[in-house]
Amino acid sequence: MHPRSTSASQTTVAPSPFDGSAGDVTLRSSDGVDFCCFSQILVAASSIFADMVAIGNANSDPTSSISASDRPVVPVSEDSKTLDALLRFIYPIQKQSQPRSLEDIGPLLEASLKYMMDFPASVVKEELLAFAQTRPMQIWAIGCRLMLEDAARAGAERMLHYRDLGSYTHLHQFVPIAEFIRTADARGVSAADYCRLWMYHHRRGEVEEALGANQDIFPEIR
Repeated sequence: MHPRSTSASQTTVAPSPFDGSAGDVTLRSSDGVDFCCFSQILVAASSIFADMVAIGNANSDPTSSISASDRPVVPVSEDSKTLDALLRFIYPIQKQSQPRSLEDIGPLLEASLKYMMDFPASVVKEELLAFAQTRPMQIWAIGCRLMLEDAARAGAERMLHYRDLGSYTHLHQFVPIAEFIRTADARGVSAADYCRLWMYHHRRGEVEEALGANQDIFPEIR
């Protein structure tokens, strides 16, 4: 199902079960889709949502009745596809049976971590790691961007197989930096992250230190 347009504004209404009138708070996605939600479910699932709902309630009119036009509206930075998937994790409804694409997993995992939702984060991270064999550069980049050490290492370890392409010396011989940035979707990945990956490959993976971006794991590189 797709969001349906409203006549009152430029926003649209999310598909079922987030299109009802019984909820007491509206989450508005970055692309202008309104999700009618029950604040009790949001608060139980996330302390971050609890704070956001409290702020939304404080800004609402306490004398008004709860309707689609006057319930508190809480804007979020996630788009409607990501927000829909996140809310379906915490609502007591049938869960998705089809596997998610890696392009959907990244934003969903980021949102799960942002809102400190442990269950969605653990499930989606397992889905992420399942792509390590086939899309290691992307897994490494997502791991760096979200500061997930195990994901970054899983991608880096799989990329060690690039040395099977010929006489192995340096990573950039097989993946030029421009191609690497484009293919890995390296938004949010720092030069220090790439430097750590380069050194990891230079040492053929024989390092004990973490790959995390917040750690000075290669003190000889200044």
